[in-house]
Amino acid sequence: MTDGITVPIRRMTSRRRGYTLVELVLVVALVSVLAGLFAPGLANVGKESVLRARAEALAGVVASARMHAISHGTLVAVAPGNSGKRLAVVAFDADETAYEENVTFVASDPDGMNWATISDANEVYLKNISFDITDATFALEVDSSVPAAKSVLVWRPNGWMRADNMGSATNPVATPSDDAWRINLSRSDLPAGQNRIQITVNPIGLICVSEALGASCP
Repeated sequence: MTDGITVPIRRMTSRRRGYTLVELVLVVALVSVLAGLFAPGLANVGKESVLRARAEALAGVVASARMHAISHGTLVAVAPGNSGKRLAVVAFDADETAYEENVTFVASDPDGMNWATISDANEVYLKNISFDITDATFALEVDSSVPAAKSVLVWRPNGWMRADNMGSATNPVATPSDDAWRINLSRSDLPAGQNRIQITVNPIGLICVSEALGASCP
C-alpha cells in the first residue's frame, strides 16, 4: 500500500504443455525403426572383433609351434583337425624321410594328421600349444590355394617351413609359385564378405592375419 493506494500484485504462472499420446507413439515408432536398422550392424561389429581375436590367437599357435621346433630341435607339424574345431600341434622326433613318407592330412582326425606306420613314441601332441574351438559357429580349414599334399604345415629346427612342406621322393610336390601356407577361420553367423579371416605363413616364418584372402605377408 502506498499513499493509501492499493497496488494489485499479479502472480505469473507458467503452464507447460505435455506430450500427446500421438507424439509419444510416433517417437517410440521412430526409435524402434532406428534400432532395427542399426542393431544388426552393431552386433556384427562385435562378432567380427571376436573373429579377429580368434584368428590372432591361431596365428600365435603357429608362432609357438615354430618356437618349439627351434628350441627343441625337432620337427613340429601344425594342421586343422577335429573337423575344423582344432588347430593341432604335434612334435615329431624321427627323421624327416620317415615323416614325409608316412604322414597324410585327414581333417576329421583329432590332430588333423594320419600318422600311418609311425610309432606313437615318435609323436607328441602338444596340448599346451594346440587350440580348441568350442563355439559352434566357428570353423577352421586349410585354404583351397594350398595343395592337398601340403595341408600340414611343418616347421624345421632352423625355424623355416619345409621347402615342399609335405611330400616325399615317392610322392613329390611341385613347387608352386606361392609357397605360403594358409588356413581360414570363419563364422557361420556373419554375412558373406565379413565371415572369414585368413592366417598366412610364409616359408621363412613370417605370419600374418588378413581379411583379404590370398594376401602375402609383407
